[in-house]
Amino acid sequence: MELAEKALRHYFDFKGRAGIREFILAHIMIALVNICLLAVLLGLVFIGNLIASKVGGIRASYAFLDGAQTFVSIVLVFSIGLGIAAIDSRRLHDLNLSSWWLVGAVALLVALNIYGFFAFATYLHLFFIIVLLFPADKRANRYGPARVSVLREEDEDF
Repeated sequence: MELAEKALRHYFDFKGRAGIREFILAHIMIALVNICLLAVLLGLVFIGNLIASKVGGIRASYAFLDGAQTFVSIVLVFSIGLGIAAIDSRRLHDLNLSSWWLVGAVALLVALNIYGFFAFATYLHLFFIIVLLFPADKRANRYGPARVSVLREEDEDF
């Protein structure tokens, strides 16, 4: 429970470090939020179909759906996109890597998708996820002190 509170407290925080457990938990929570927003969007589509059949026809339905999709897209970009970027950035800091690696990976993914190299983009995405699952830098680094849980593991070795 403490880890979930920490993940929520630092949802938009790009500074500091995040361990593997916090990284995975944050991504699970973000996936659940995505599912909820998808349910909302499907509900809006249902309402749009009702508008089309009962009230103003297909044109009114499209106008409603365009506005709803715009609103949900803005919510997704700002809430989920920034949350993912923040947790990935903190996880890179835990590996003693700069957040610029994240910027470079996203830019490369976008470029590969624009030019139609979807398979390469998928492999790059999987590679980046694997990199984020590497073990942490156990000592303090330029992004913050060593995490307490890492110190406890070292104490058990003695």
